[in-house]
Amino acid sequence: MKYLLLLFIIGCSNVQIKKDSKVFYERDLKICVNGKCKEGAVVIPRALEYKFEFINPSKNDYLILKTCNRHQKFVGANRKIKYKFIPIAGLEDKPNCPIEIESLDKHKSKNNAWGFAVIDNPDKFSVPARLLCNGQNSRTGLGTTICQSRTGLIQKIQFDNEMFVASCQSKAKTCPKIKQNDIHGNKTFTFRTPKHNCCYMFLERAAGKNGKHLLYTIGYDQSNIR
Repeated sequence: MKYLLLLFIIGCSNVQIKKDSKVFYERDLKICVNGKCKEGAVVIPRALEYKFEFINPSKNDYLILKTCNRHQKFVGANRKIKYKFIPIAGLEDKPNCPIEIESLDKHKSKNNAWGFAVIDNPDKFSVPARLLCNGQNSRTGLGTTICQSRTGLIQKIQFDNEMFVASCQSKAKTCPKIKQNDIHGNKTFTFRTPKHNCCYMFLERAAGKNGKHLLYTIGYDQSNIR
């Protein structure tokens, strides 16, 4: 199926989108990747290319897609938008390069929506975990997880073996540390969801093992009421 060509890719715009820049909203844009759909934040299996479909709350005016490598603005967005994403090898396929999406309505800010996606990298992150986040108790075979909730709520992540934890943020961005109660490692880590996007890396402590798990957290100020 041939993908829709969005009308324009622009570098800047004079149109003002009405939204409170001080408020970090819940990520609730519906994202479909290679036929599988989820709202808000999604971990996607590694592939050479991705067939994205973004389903907006309404016929929004703009779509913005950002990674560590690209910042693209599309004019003439519609209710459903299809986009073929081929990550730049060595950049966009790395764990510290998530995909962030903004869908904006220049007339009704309540229709604005945001999305977040990260590509799983089983070569580097292979340790599974059980995540108790925002009322959900889920175990995934992937080595990457995302926890999204209102800022400050208490969450938990569990492993089968003892792990150490470290931040995987750059020095330019400071995120609170997740406490480790035992110097020899923990199987369970409890933390409060920090504000905005943060990233944590868990490493196996057993001798001869170097397995890792990657956790992204998204702490929002409020949900979108439409």
